[in-house]
Amino acid sequence: AKGVSPRRWWWTSGAAAGVVSLEDLFEEIVGDLRVEDEEPQKAVIPLGEGRYRVLGEIAIRDWNELLGGQVIANEFETLGGYVLALLGRLPRAGDRVELAAGLFGEVAEVRGRRVHTVDLYLEDFEERRA
Repeated sequence: AKGVSPRRWWWTSGAAAGVVSLEDLFEEIVGDLRVEDEEPQKAVIPLGEGRYRVLGEIAIRDWNELLGGQVIANEFETLGGYVLALLGRLPRAGDRVELAAGLFGEVAEVRGRRVHTVDLYLEDFEERRA
């Protein structure tokens, strides 16, 4: 982007650790920044056939309220954070995890190290389709 001046980040050992821009820093603090004309994305989008695309940044508390109970443990802040913890590594599109009994998620999109969207579905629905 024009006007963005990236900075190098070094470990104390002298090895290069990465490059950070001001936008990266702000996004770490406040979350993804929208471009001026960009429309906000819906938190939950029905995909049909019992599948839903959900933003990784949706709060677990909000998701549980939407479903009417504690479906996912409240010990995590966001759905993306929960998926990341279940995987135990950096996510990749196509990774699948069991979020709760019979509720599965498939990572649809990753941005940087963050889970951007997850496709949710119920196990028995997938079995009936097969």
